Amino acid sequence: MKKLIVFLLIAAIAVSSVFSQGKNESSGGSDNVTLTLYGPAKLFLTEQDTIDPVTGTVNMGYAAIVERWNELHPNVTLDIQGIGWNDWRAAVATAVSSGDVDIILHGGMLTSLVEDLGPYVEQDPEIWDMLYSKSVYHSTEFEGKTLRDDVIDCIQYAVNPTVMVLDTKIFEDYGIPLPDPDTYTWGDVISLAEQMTGIDPVTGEQTYGYKIKGTHNTDPYKHYLMIASAYDAKTITFGDTLQDSVYDFTGEKTIKVFDTIVELAKYCSPDNVEGIDGVENFTAENNAAMFYCEDTGQAYGQLIASGLEDRFKFINLPIIEEGEYKGLPSAHLGDNNIAICRYSPDKDWAWEFIKFLMTDDVCAKVMASKGLRGNTETMIDLLTESIGEENVATLKYVLDRIPEGYNNSINDFYDTVNIGSMEAFMASNIAELIKGSITSEQCAANIQQEVDNSIAMSI
Repeated sequence: MKKLIVFLLIAAIAVSSVFSQGKNESSGGSDNVTLTLYGPAKLFLTEQDTIDPVTGTVNMGYAAIVERWNELHPNVTLDIQGIGWNDWRAAVATAVSSGDVDIILHGGMLTSLVEDLGPYVEQDPEIWDMLYSKSVYHSTEFEGKTLRDDVIDCIQYAVNPTVMVLDTKIFEDYGIPLPDPDTYTWGDVISLAEQMTGIDPVTGEQTYGYKIKGTHNTDPYKHYLMIASAYDAKTITFGDTLQDSVYDFTGEKTIKVFDTIVELAKYCSPDNVEGIDGVENFTAENNAAMFYCEDTGQAYGQLIASGLEDRFKFINLPIIEEGEYKGLPSAHLGDNNIAICRYSPDKDWAWEFIKFLMTDDVCAKVMASKGLRGNTETMIDLLTESIGEENVATLKYVLDRIPEGYNNSINDFYDTVNIGSMEAFMASNIAELIKGSITSEQCAANIQQEVDNSIAMSI
């Protein structure tokens, strides 16, 4: 964490030096501008159309977006440099230090490198109003801001509303009704999982009630996020600075979150628990009655290709049981976001591109072709043909009920913006929790120690 902060600060100082040597702060109205987009993004990885090897559908390349932009703004050239997710933070910081980046793809978490979009949103409020999800950040990187303040530093152009997947065949074989999306809880998931862990009475095959997705990587921390929101397990009280804030992962509600993960693990396969089998299995051989899914577009494409679209049902996550958002689905919403580089000389043109990305029909169609869930109603509606009306309705149900300003990266119970290593150490401890190597109390204590160390190193 400390090395990353130092690296970003060095990059920021270097960039500031570059732009102090005569570049305009903003030249949004100038001719012959080049806008450079840099960062990880599924939307901007392939320039030309490709064919999905599983579904056979056409994934449009970003060339269509460039062509449409050139029709509207022939004097502004787009230089798109999409990268993968490996070490992306360091790669973005290095690219920005060269002085040539105007738009950072997935830059919201890099608060030291991006522009406060508040003034732009005030200028064009209709862009903000049209979004399903309006993610905010807490950072002291912006002038006059404290960690208490909500900051708009990026726009989510695509979102990943997480849903629960039900294998209806397993439910039917055991004679168990599907849960009611409006009322079921994580306690109900545990009860259902227990009932469907055993020998399937129809097939005679072993089944398991639940699968914890991603036990082979860092994804188990996402279960903490989902369940913490359901129990209103607030662990963070933001102060003026990081040192003034209170981070407590040892409270009763947080222990209950970890206890719930332990209970879920009882009804997972041994391979799943050990991290050997941690991916969704949308096939006839699936043996897990329930698991969560973030990429509904890709999943439904696989189901159609294998003729199993009627077997697997998507519903919202279990409801939130306490607090301000009681009765809404548990919150977990990943995103692909876009931000303006703090050191861009063409910020106004960068904002113009963001508006274009969110409102132009071509951009929406390219996103839909890739299975991306665009962050507006128009974009979600475009998915009807590929995932069906029922699943579009489920996505809308979830998106309509996301808590105001919800952010997967920083919220009342998680912070990987100011404590960049939180995902890694939380995931590693939850992995041990799932295996039964540590207790919920030990898991909480270990995470608390890591948090305290990170805050101490940041001084």
